[in-house]
Amino acid sequence: GGCDGYGGVEVIRWLMVEALLEFGGDG
Repeated sequence: GGCDGYGGVEVIRWLMVEALLEFGGDG
């Protein structure tokens, strides 16, 4: 997540990765 000009899409991708990590069996 940086200010490269298209933060919106990057934020969505970051949230998706976080969800995958959480539901993927991180704990």
